[in-house]
Amino acid sequence: MLIITNQLILDQIPAAVAWKDTNLKYIGANKSLIIQMKLNCREELIGISDDELTSSKPTQNAIYRQHDLLALQGHTIEIMHTLESSTDNKTYFLQKKPLRNEEEKIIGVLYHCLSWQQENLLTSLKQIDKKFQPLATIPDYYNLNANDNPAELSQRELECLFLQLRGKTAKQIGEILKLSKRTVESYTENIKSKLGCMNKAELLVTAIEQGYQKHVPKSLIDLNLIDILKD
Repeated sequence: MLIITNQLILDQIPAAVAWKDTNLKYIGANKSLIIQMKLNCREELIGISDDELTSSKPTQNAIYRQHDLLALQGHTIEIMHTLESSTDNKTYFLQKKPLRNEEEKIIGVLYHCLSWQQENLLTSLKQIDKKFQPLATIPDYYNLNANDNPAELSQRELECLFLQLRGKTAKQIGEILKLSKRTVESYTENIKSKLGCMNKAELLVTAIEQGYQKHVPKSLIDLNLIDILKD
């Protein structure tokens, strides 16, 4: 009788997969992640945290920990990023979510990372941000969901704000989102009110300060995002 273990199946998944306990210590990983982390074997990872990995950077670890803690609270985190150890321009998609037992109790964090279908998306987006936000710190990663949304902007407001931060006018935003110019202007007024701003210039500065520069609405990615922003 053929016996197939869960680990054997996981090791054949091309995406990098790992899981941690509630203390954020690694308790499992597949072969792809071990290779990605440039480790010799799985045992080098089990039982340690990101802070204990010699290849990890403190600033990056702080971001990892923030995302892990959100996952432990029940949130799903989805981001686009590049690999620290990679010299290519590939974009990677990473998802973190709660690891639950059969009783649906959260017992840790589960995550997977795989290459994004649009390889140079992140590099292109950073280049655009450098053009329109020269005084801002360009993010190392971009959020694909709105867990970090202090002003509780709606999905449409997030879309409008994303495009405004990349130099689009109300008319252009309307054409992209298939809305009237007046509707876009109404969304902009709502955003200004929620962020406590008096004008567009103040709105853009405040939005960056509150981290909205890092958020990329998924709906815009489906519309060939980079082509839209380059027009």
